[in-house]
Amino acid sequence: MASAASNQIRIKYNEVRPLYEKLAKGLRGIFDEDPRFPSNAVYAVKHRLKGEERLLEKIKTINSELKASQRPISRDNLQVRIKDLLGFRIICLRLSDLEKLKSYISSLEKEDELRIVSGPTEKKSFLIRPSEEKVNDLQYSGYSSIHYIVKAGKNLRMPKELRSLNAELQLRTIFEEAWGELDHKYQYEKTRAGQTVPKHVTTGFRDLGLYMLACARQADHLCEAIEQLAETSRPSSSVRKRKRKVEARPVPIVTIAKDLRPEGRRDLAQILKLRVGLVPSERTLAYCERRLREHSYHAKKVFTVHDLGTALSDELMRRFRKIYSDVRGKQPFSDADPSENNLDLVALVNFAIFSTVRSREVAESGLRAHLLESEARQTIPAISPTAAADRLQVGLTALVEEKGDIEPTPASHVKEVPNPAAKEPHGADGDAKQ
Repeated sequence: MASAASNQIRIKYNEVRPLYEKLAKGLRGIFDEDPRFPSNAVYAVKHRLKGEERLLEKIKTINSELKASQRPISRDNLQVRIKDLLGFRIICLRLSDLEKLKSYISSLEKEDELRIVSGPTEKKSFLIRPSEEKVNDLQYSGYSSIHYIVKAGKNLRMPKELRSLNAELQLRTIFEEAWGELDHKYQYEKTRAGQTVPKHVTTGFRDLGLYMLACARQADHLCEAIEQLAETSRPSSSVRKRKRKVEARPVPIVTIAKDLRPEGRRDLAQILKLRVGLVPSERTLAYCERRLREHSYHAKKVFTVHDLGTALSDELMRRFRKIYSDVRGKQPFSDADPSENNLDLVALVNFAIFSTVRSREVAESGLRAHLLESEARQTIPAISPTAAADRLQVGLTALVEEKGDIEPTPASHVKEVPNPAAKEPHGADGDAKQ
C-alpha cells in the first residue's frame, strides 16, 4: 500500500476512533448492567479498538487479494469494509454456556438494543492433526468460536452518529481463549515477524488444540455431574417446610423468586401497562424483578408483584407525576424514545417500593435527587435505563443510612467481570491470521 494511502487511512481512523470509544462504552454498559446477562456463565468480557499497524496490515492483505474489478479499501470506505474496528469478546467457562450467550444476544436483538448485521457464524480454531500424506487437507474438529457483527439498536440510549458503526462480537470458551493466546504469542507473532516456525512446533500447537478440546468437553461432563448431584441431594419440599417452621430465618431469595416466574412477569407487565399505558421492555421487567427480590430479602418478608400493584395507588401516581413535572418540566412516560420511557418506569417502581418499605420522605427525596442527576447527565451518551435506576437505588440507600433506620440494600446481583486487559486481545477480528 502506498504511503500516501496509508497516511490517509491513519488520519481517517484517528478521526473516527473517539466515536468507537463511545460505542465501546455503551455496549460494555449492556454486559455490565443488564440483569438478564448470564453472568454466572461468563468468565470475562474484553474489548479492544484495532491497533493502527494491525489495521494497515489487514487492509494491505485484503487489497492484495482483490480482483481487478473490485474496489480496494481506502479512507472513504474504511468503516464500511472493515467491520471489526471495535471488537468484543465474551469468554465463558463451558461449551454449554455458549448457547446461553447466543440466547441472550437474541433477546437483545428482540428488544432492539442490538442490531445483528451478520451472524452467528462459527469460525473454527482447533484443528485435527493432518496426516503426513495430506498436509493441506485440514479437517476441523467442530469446536469453534461464535462471531457476530452488530450495531447499536434503537432502544439503546446512544447518539445517532454511533448507530451506524459496526462492532464484532465473539463468544468463546476459556479453553479456546487459552489456546488462542498461546498460538498467537508463540506462533503467529513469530510468523508475522518473518521467522520460520519448525514443522514439529506447528503440529504440536494443533495437537494442543485437540487436548484443549478434550478438556472443554470433560469440563462440561464434570459440571453436569455436579449439577445432577445437587439436584438429587436437595431435600424434599416437605422437609424444607418443616425446617422453615423450626428456624426463624430471613426469606431467602430463592423462595421469593417463586413469585417471579413467567406468570409473575406477565402480571408485572400488565400492572405497569394499566398504570402508565406503556408496555415495559423485557430488560425493564427483569430489573424490576431484581428490585423486588432485594427489598423482600432485607424487609424480611416477600414483597410480591401484587404488592407492587397495591403500592401503585392513584395517590402515589399523583405524587410521582408532580415531582417529575416539577423537576423535569414535563410529564413522565411522554418521550418519543422508548428507552427514556422505560427509564421512567424503573424510577416509578423504585419510588413505589421505597414508599412502602421505607418512608414517603425518603422516597420523594431520592426521586428528586435521581431526576436532577439524570437531567444533568443528558449530555453524556451511552447510559442505559438500568444504570440510571441503580444510581437512584444508591441515592435512596444513602438517605436511609443517614437516618439509620434500616440496613442498606446490597448492590446489584449481576456479577462483575474482569476489566479488559491493557493490551489489545488478538483475534477480536475473527481470525488473528487474517
